[in-house]
Amino acid sequence: MKKMERKVYVIFMLMILTHCMSVQGMEEIFYGMYYQHQEAGYDSLSGPGSGLEQTSVIRKKLPQLLQRYYIKTLLDIPCGDYYWMNMIDQSMLKCYIGIDVIPELIQRNEKTFGDDTHLFYCGDITTDTLPYADLILCRDCLVHFSYDMLWSALAAMKKSGAKYLLATTFPDHEPNIDIVTGQWRPLNLQAAPFNFPDPVLLMNEKCTEGDGAFADKSLGLWRLGDVPPLPLYIFYTPSHEKLRKEWFLPSLQDYFILHEKQYAQECPTARWMSPGWTRTTKHKIEIILQAIEEQWGGIFVYADVDIQFFAPVTNHIMRALKDTDIVFQKDDDAGTVCTGFFACRAHEKTKKFFQEVYKLMQKSSLHSDQPMVNFCLEKKAKKYGIRWEYLPDIFWSGGHALSRDHEKFFIPQNIVMHHANGAVNVADKMVQLRYVKNVVDARSSGVFS
Repeated sequence: MKKMERKVYVIFMLMILTHCMSVQGMEEIFYGMYYQHQEAGYDSLSGPGSGLEQTSVIRKKLPQLLQRYYIKTLLDIPCGDYYWMNMIDQSMLKCYIGIDVIPELIQRNEKTFGDDTHLFYCGDITTDTLPYADLILCRDCLVHFSYDMLWSALAAMKKSGAKYLLATTFPDHEPNIDIVTGQWRPLNLQAAPFNFPDPVLLMNEKCTEGDGAFADKSLGLWRLGDVPPLPLYIFYTPSHEKLRKEWFLPSLQDYFILHEKQYAQECPTARWMSPGWTRTTKHKIEIILQAIEEQWGGIFVYADVDIQFFAPVTNHIMRALKDTDIVFQKDDDAGTVCTGFFACRAHEKTKKFFQEVYKLMQKSSLHSDQPMVNFCLEKKAKKYGIRWEYLPDIFWSGGHALSRDHEKFFIPQNIVMHHANGAVNVADKMVQLRYVKNVVDARSSGVFS
């Protein structure tokens, strides 16, 4: 089927589903689908996509995947009526967990299939706490969610601590479109706004629905720690609350899983390198070490709160981080690494590196986190096998202005983020944030380029 015909087909499907879904809750929406499938007499109450014809490939290949990646616990959400899943070899599993939002399906599954190794629960993937599993299978689910609901579901899956996600994706369909939850559209998880990395494995389902319009329908396997939404760690003191509340949080343009902590004011003036400053920056390294432990095997972002965002940044971060352990914002023209914004892989090498930074900071009260990180990158990176790079210059730092002896700021075109770390106190940071925002807004309106 040609691209134009595909588009017309999708629009038609959206139109026939829209009228009753904008005011319904999750359970009501999918109850409606359940009853439609029941009335239509499909083999599976989950619809034609869960019948034997459309699952022939995955029924053969899924057991192979479970064996290859040593999957012992599988969370299937939504599990629907467990129709095709009941027909595959599950001998390698110690536990199968099926979750669905429809109580009647869960009661039926529990009565028919439930035992010590097959557990069924009623739950909502967007709001409930999910159990741990080696693999989450999320087939034909996210395609029905609005962007907001989809981000909530991804966040819930990541918070479960699961190792892998196996989810429906349409790699040949772009661009993605937003919908009302309960509608349907093909969803390419590697396209904006989700921008997943390349999957570990891609299993084409050989879908024949829609007269071949969806022949690219696949199950993509990803390490959950490598996909958005990324965990974002911040810490601040009372002096910086205004920066957090008025600049940082309102300007965020990505969906992040936010981890934030406020510390007591140990630096009374909140001025760079004044008494209490270095003691405060030790807490930053403590937060980073905490993030490494909590996100082990995955990726996280750390940010100071004297930052404003002008565009989504996750895709830029993931591209920069592809073959490295850490990507830092560049602080100045000399190439100093900025520790106020970076993305990091959480593993043994980065843990030992930041433990070394923390140890050196404890030995000296004269050095804050940034000089110590730069010292360790120069002297210790090879020791720990750390691979690091800079983020692109569109992650712009006010430190570049200082390195030009306070010349008029040269703010890059297409800037996605501004970090006011070139200013030495909160009041100066506010001035810099306003100035840069005014420049970016003026460019957007065409006042000047």
